[in-house]
Amino acid sequence: MDSILYAWAELNPGSFFLRLGSLWLATFTVLTAPIAEASFNPGKDPLKFVLAAGIGTLLLVSLVVLRIHLVSQVLHQEGENNLCQKKGENKVAYPVVVSSGKAVNCVPCVGMELFW
Repeated sequence: MDSILYAWAELNPGSFFLRLGSLWLATFTVLTAPIAEASFNPGKDPLKFVLAAGIGTLLLVSLVVLRIHLVSQVLHQEGENNLCQKKGENKVAYPVVVSSGKAVNCVPCVGMELFW
């Protein structure tokens, strides 16, 4: 599953939202609609049925989007670390925001192996 999300994190917005919509539709029809139907009769309470299924789908898709966001942050950080390694430095990159834009400072890796 992680390799799929790694690929999703690098898609352009059109492809990303198409895949996200497909995931939403599949989750709604396969998982949350049957669960909501067991709780609310769609013929008697269509609004409660749609809201229950929609909220359940939104929760699951939101978790996937959160995971994709976290994966993209890791990929971005790895790219900055590779920049420091290309410079020949045994350092880890930490982004520092300055008034003129974003700068990358390379900080020594002392004790960082504890966190990896």
